[in-house]
Amino acid sequence: METSLFNRVQLTLLALATLGLCVLAVLNLRQETQFQQPDDGVWWREAAGGLEAVKVLPTAPVSLGA
Repeated sequence: METSLFNRVQLTLLALATLGLCVLAVLNLRQETQFQQPDDGVWWREAAGGLEAVKVLPTAPVSLGA
């Protein structure tokens, strides 16, 4: 009888943990769809020494510092 109660408690905890993780997954997916990637208006490509600007859009922000 004690084993049956232990199994029920384990099953209940596992079900609650699974439900909680599913709720967190849904919240994560919702947040990912609302996230907007930052854009500096430049297309970059890897070059020998680092990165190289391939194309700069006319509306790209201008940086005066390094």
